[in-house]
Amino acid sequence: MHSDYPETYTWPTSSGSSGAATGLPSTADWSFFTTSGGLDVSSNLSAIFKLSENFICSEVFFKEAFTRDVPSLEEIEGFLTHCGLYDIHGRRWFNLLPSPARGADLVQPMLYILEAAIKYFGYDRSREFVSKPLLDRMPNGTLIWYEPQICSVVKADGDASVSVVDPVKAPGSHYPQCVTPFLLMREEDSVESAGRLQAAVFAESCFRVQGNRRGIYCMKVTEENFVFYWVDRCGLICTPSRNIHLYAADFIRLVLGSTSINDTLTGFDETVFWEGSQRFIRTQSPNGDLIAYPLTQKGPIYVSPRVYACGTICWRAKNPFTGAHVVIKDAWVSGDGEIPFLSIGHRQTGVGQCVAYEYEYENGLSISNLRGHHASQPLEDPVQPNLVFMRLVLEDGGRPITDFETPLEILYAFRDAIIGHWNLYTQDVLHRDINPGNILIGPAGSPPGYRGVLIDLSHAIRASQSGNPDNYWRPVVCELSYLTYRADEIIFTSKGTTPFLSINNLVKWRHGNAVVPHSYFDDLESFFYLFCWIVFGYSGPNSRKVPQPTFLENWYCVKDSLAEDAKKALLSAQTEPDSIDDFFGPVFRHLFRNLVQCFATKVTSRWQAALLGCRDLKLEFEFGTHYSEVVGYFDDAIAALEGLTQIPTTGELYPFSGY
Repeated sequence: MHSDYPETYTWPTSSGSSGAATGLPSTADWSFFTTSGGLDVSSNLSAIFKLSENFICSEVFFKEAFTRDVPSLEEIEGFLTHCGLYDIHGRRWFNLLPSPARGADLVQPMLYILEAAIKYFGYDRSREFVSKPLLDRMPNGTLIWYEPQICSVVKADGDASVSVVDPVKAPGSHYPQCVTPFLLMREEDSVESAGRLQAAVFAESCFRVQGNRRGIYCMKVTEENFVFYWVDRCGLICTPSRNIHLYAADFIRLVLGSTSINDTLTGFDETVFWEGSQRFIRTQSPNGDLIAYPLTQKGPIYVSPRVYACGTICWRAKNPFTGAHVVIKDAWVSGDGEIPFLSIGHRQTGVGQCVAYEYEYENGLSISNLRGHHASQPLEDPVQPNLVFMRLVLEDGGRPITDFETPLEILYAFRDAIIGHWNLYTQDVLHRDINPGNILIGPAGSPPGYRGVLIDLSHAIRASQSGNPDNYWRPVVCELSYLTYRADEIIFTSKGTTPFLSINNLVKWRHGNAVVPHSYFDDLESFFYLFCWIVFGYSGPNSRKVPQPTFLENWYCVKDSLAEDAKKALLSAQTEPDSIDDFFGPVFRHLFRNLVQCFATKVTSRWQAALLGCRDLKLEFEFGTHYSEVVGYFDDAIAALEGLTQIPTTGELYPFSGY
């Protein structure tokens, strides 16, 4: 080691610092590539900004990352001596000229350095660098790289028969094979928050497209300095900015580590893999053995838009021995997640069933031990709480209720899902997240109780604890990314379950205080609004009305009183059932009348009690009567639609007394 070389392996430990991102500067030179298109991150901006704002800047990260996983310092110095790109005495890269005119001028010189490094150490057998950048404006006018200027990727012709990425390269984006993205900027344009935001954008795209990333490394490089990032579900760790010429060996160490042929080291989940054209997930079978489930769809069937925190991803697969279809759900959770509630719901009709799971709170895979090779911050650090990986193997309960084909399927699914909710509530479990993605239509020919399924207990709580402060003040609001498969529904992707919140929870959301704790009745009310959302918002299978009825659009306006007012008007008989499309017919119109009558009286009673500063205990004690009443209305509608009974052709709506 040269005596005048920076001593990069003996720095003292530092806890680093954290702060808030402010966005990319509009004056930066982003002229290398500008066009329209690219991955649409606009609907996930809040999650991406939140991810970029939760960061730790750590010299420990810079000092320790990959020191045990890459060639030694002496070997790296040998590369610097013989590569012909670095002046070992002047300590400067020959081809990184000072003050480039554009950021684009850094691309080719950096490619020479990166390609020389992986070739020298033999990484080019399964890794290569590509450059196909894409720049566009975000909705707020900020320029952002949707595709990185340089990206290390897994070679499609690598010598391994098993791959963590799709072995067939698709035209266009490199994200399906991306290992590590690189951001190149002029030093005068380099802003700390800009690098973090770009790292979060690149990570969000990798999480979403690949589905099997536990974390992503990213590098920001200028003609003078570099910053290295690790992005996971808890936020970012970044190195201090370091001179790329003086710390050339450290730069190459981080390049080699982040493009390593060790897929686990670079943040891939190797239990999700390809063999030829077939993709598999290796996890627990019902009898506890590890087996590789072949996926029936190569990509995830659901990807949470919340890249920050839970990061839920769902896959559809088949048990190779029994042929049973399953859904495999991956998520990062604190505490025990939904596993205790799934155990309570075991063998309960109308409730999604878990057949196996992987989860260990004490010794399982966590964000903390993912970061262990570069000294993560303590678990109790309030900036980035630890999360533990959970994988569930669930019975495939069917398709989302929005994929209905007949009116009868809708009635079956609602009826049995409400039964499932009732079964959970009698076992002290309150679901709290009624939305279109959490009600499934059961397989054709299923008996009553299995024609619809209520799934996803990730927001569930003990019903007896709904009055605790942590549960009392916070309504459940989460995104609806499962609606993005039809272009006319993209408007709903970032809105969450807000359209289905009860009036009580809307008041909490808008005013920041609780009227009464979340109870079973809030969820029943949400079932009603979801029913209305379908029958007033659709004209038939796969035919969502455009434009939507105004009162449904207003349900998304939770920051003012529009949502509350629209739901009060609905319960006040101001919405004509005749606007329900003929596809649903008179049975649904009559069912709507009955449900309005049912909920108008009870919402009024509940609100009047709240105005007096108390809870409607009669409503809470008589929960069985209320479940029975709602289920009974659906049973009557099912019987009428099956031709077993007749329904009235007219009916008066019960007047809503208001607030």
